[in-house]
Amino acid sequence: PMTSYRFRLFVTGPGGHTPTAIANLRAIGNSLLRGKYELEVIDVLEQPQAAEEAKITVTPTLIKDTPLPMRRLIGDLSQTGSVDPVTGAPVVHGVLWQNGEIQDLGVLGGTQSMAAAVNRQGKIAVPSETGTADPYVNVPQANCLWLPSGIGTACNQFDFGFNMFLLPVTSQTHAGVVSPPHGIKDLGTLGGPDSAIYDINDANQATGWSYASYDAGPSGVPDTRPVLWDKGSVTDMGSLGGTFGAAMLINKNGQAIGVSNLSGDTVVHPFIWDKGNGMSDLGSFGGWYSHPNWINDNGDVVGISSYSDNTRRAFYWHDGALHDLGTIDSDDRSVAVGINNNRLIVGYTFTNGGDELRGFISDNG
Repeated sequence: PMTSYRFRLFVTGPGGHTPTAIANLRAIGNSLLRGKYELEVIDVLEQPQAAEEAKITVTPTLIKDTPLPMRRLIGDLSQTGSVDPVTGAPVVHGVLWQNGEIQDLGVLGGTQSMAAAVNRQGKIAVPSETGTADPYVNVPQANCLWLPSGIGTACNQFDFGFNMFLLPVTSQTHAGVVSPPHGIKDLGTLGGPDSAIYDINDANQATGWSYASYDAGPSGVPDTRPVLWDKGSVTDMGSLGGTFGAAMLINKNGQAIGVSNLSGDTVVHPFIWDKGNGMSDLGSFGGWYSHPNWINDNGDVVGISSYSDNTRRAFYWHDGALHDLGTIDSDDRSVAVGINNNRLIVGYTFTNGGDELRGFISDNG
């Protein structure tokens, strides 16, 4: 399945910042998204109702409609600062804001890094380029059906580094941890060129994903496996039968959630993992697409799962059973995004192709 990016750019007339905003967005879309996007330019003077419905208060305003979640950005998208001379993309570093100050977390090498998570001990999960040559740069992860890094189901169109940073890279990506004021420590991989870290709990256990080797499989890239980094060791969490998997979040008890393809790489399921029980399939509502979004400290999981007709509903997994949380009114889709330790669940419902989201809170947990 292919997911394209859909943008709406709200402008005021043909002058002012409008030409710059349009030119910058098209340049970013063509270079970073490789042309896989749709752009609708809306002049608020000609379509005031559209501006009112979108709650536009200033122009230019850019709205990313798909893939979800929806995002908006104000300004003409002009770039300032450093630019990678090879890719032409902005150089982005992970940062820490603390006590009113901002600290650059640096890189392992190359140009890009980001801050993915921080625990109560102040340790920060930082995926970073390394500067080491990578044979799979610009080779799409064609076996990827979903990733949590913001790329969603479009991950099968891009390489490992882009799927992590949403920016082009020129070298290997590795999982790293920063313990301020010290620099990044490279956590390594499962034996392949690339790894990515996504979460770290208060016991300093970290989760993410990694190429398992340098050897390409039928998809054109090595198998990708969900990973646990703990006390200097790198653990392969296993697979539900497919060649792609990724671990997202880990709770205080060392229970991790993520996704894994089933055999054949056409269906993706959510999983829960711990050291004692290994990987357990959370199941689905019968469709090809399911993923978790959150786990609480009791081991309850929420997310989204599709039916065979591609209807997608919020799910709540508890004690081995998957529950459909339904929708609001006539909405045909829903997503659960969080659950606390009292089993209160939050999320949103919507109509496929519509432009409204309805937030919900559920005590079905």
